Amino acid sequence: MILPLFATRDLAGGPTTYTTLFAIMSAGSVVGALVIARRTSADNVFLAQCTVGFGAAMLVLAAAPTTAVACLAVIPVGVGSVMVISGSNAVLQLGTTPAMRGRVLALLAVVFLGSTPVGGPISGWVSQTFGARWALTLGAVAALLSGALALRAARALDVAHPIRIEPPLRVDPSPAVVVPGR
Repeated sequence: MILPLFATRDLAGGPTTYTTLFAIMSAGSVVGALVIARRTSADNVFLAQCTVGFGAAMLVLAAAPTTAVACLAVIPVGVGSVMVISGSNAVLQLGTTPAMRGRVLALLAVVFLGSTPVGGPISGWVSQTFGARWALTLGAVAALLSGALALRAARALDVAHPIRIEPPLRVDPSPAVVVPGR
């Protein structure tokens, strides 16, 4: 994770600085989770827009000159990260046939978790060589490029078909009938 290095090296803070940034980012994540939970539809264009927003938020964080500015900048980073992760999970689960859902979610896990052994050493090297700001910038550029390319592809192919997100539980308004002795 780049945030501890960013807090200690680039912002000249200590463990308290990191903990504060992480707590504030977590609050942003809760906001992002509530926003995505209230949505009734999602599609590829929405996910691409979330990715672009996430990348832009990371760029602002990378450029934060002080801890106070960084504390404000991590809020949209938290919001964007959860919206991208939860949104992609929802779109994949709801847009896939039940027979293929497990396989598709396994591929999603490979993309999210399997990219860590490749991206981790790269971001570590960039952080060590150039500083954590540059590692954040690298991640921001990757998010901006992938989001922009996804937006362009979705619009060119017209694949933005909103997927209706139904509530997980349907409550039957009629009361349950209990038969004594059964």
